[in-house]
Amino acid sequence: MYLDIVYSSGNSTTELATKWTSISSKINGVNIQSRDHPQSLVLPDGKTMIISGGWSTLGSPLLTAQTIAYNADSNSWSGYPSYTEPPFGVRQIYYASSVYVPEYGVGFYGGYESNINPNWTYKGQNMNQYNNSGGFQRYIGYTSLTFLDIKKNNDPWFVFPTQNNLPEVFPRSQTSIFDTLSKRIFFFGGKYRNLTSSVNSYKSFETSATFDVISGTWGSQVLVGIPPSERTHHTTTLITSTNRDVLLYGGENDSNDDKPSLDYLYTLNLDSYEWTRQYIQNEDELDLARTEHSVPSNISHLSAYVDPNGVARPSNSPGLSTGATAGVSVGATAGIAVGAVVGGLIIITALFCVWKRNNDKKKKGELNEIKSRNVRIEEPVMEVNWEAIDQNFTYSPPFFDDSATVVLNKPEFSANPMLALQGAEIQRPNAIDGDVKSLGTALQKPDGGS
Repeated sequence: MYLDIVYSSGNSTTELATKWTSISSKINGVNIQSRDHPQSLVLPDGKTMIISGGWSTLGSPLLTAQTIAYNADSNSWSGYPSYTEPPFGVRQIYYASSVYVPEYGVGFYGGYESNINPNWTYKGQNMNQYNNSGGFQRYIGYTSLTFLDIKKNNDPWFVFPTQNNLPEVFPRSQTSIFDTLSKRIFFFGGKYRNLTSSVNSYKSFETSATFDVISGTWGSQVLVGIPPSERTHHTTTLITSTNRDVLLYGGENDSNDDKPSLDYLYTLNLDSYEWTRQYIQNEDELDLARTEHSVPSNISHLSAYVDPNGVARPSNSPGLSTGATAGVSVGATAGIAVGAVVGGLIIITALFCVWKRNNDKKKKGELNEIKSRNVRIEEPVMEVNWEAIDQNFTYSPPFFDDSATVVLNKPEFSANPMLALQGAEIQRPNAIDGDVKSLGTALQKPDGGS
């Protein structure tokens, strides 16, 4: 299914309910069976969506095609080999984080295992403590950063070769983004277990686990500001053209009966590492809190999509076929996943636009304030009665004192700049408040002083 937002009026959200359109797609022999909580992301080309793993229906076998890709240009599906972890075999993971890293592919970390592989073990641990009572779910997914090389159809899976300081925890339901400037992957929120405890603990947003792809080192980044409350099933999206801000949206917490968190919108600047809570006002008083929603990993632009398999289409929304189907076909089942991502794109894009508008307005106000502080005040011209001053002036010959400093009628330039008095503040009338620091340097004695 496809949700057309390009040609909507934007006056009301209710009209979006009429914009959903069923489309046909080329399956190409790929089994795109339904699944819950898979890893999914849209690649930077804006055309390809990767869906990997997921939770199978209780009692059902492993997914035939764990990792599949949908291409919007060709409106077709393709598949990759299932994730295999030597020497144990195939493992089916869900609730893991996913992130695209240039030159490597799509990186996965953490999560749970569905339809568990009974042969799998980790560092000789007793796996029973990490399995649920039914034996169909394991609370351990990817134990290290694992990549899918999207350019390879054969043997595309590999573990990042160097991983220093690998965390001894098993996270799930966290999100991740890649900062192209620092070359680090940032992980946000979620829950985790460790090797000695069977308790799931929330991960605070006061810090972020990081992985440096250059040094191959795991670390932690302290985050300042007012952080979001602890949560799972949130999303993090790189926004603005410079990708220096992260938009965190939605999520839930057990303490709130798994209802969407009320503090649902934050931004994190990747230069200052400061959280800022965002408040969105809407006239219709809509409930904007969300959880378990889907979004792309990056928002840069929106464009229309043309169905290459489609035929005629209503003139008010060109580009897609309206080929209706009876019941829910295999293609429609997969389309639900595509629609979920597009639906999340609508919400995140709208929030991004509101945030950008408010941020631009704030910057404009700050700029105007700076300009007002730097406005030059024209002083009135002071008229001087030079004749009166000349009559009152008396010439005195210079008086020399060996113990005094000789003052000539021209400046003397010292090789050493003058030091400010201890505790004195530099006076800069045109400077912006907060930019001036006091200098606390003590006076130096003249040469030869005792």
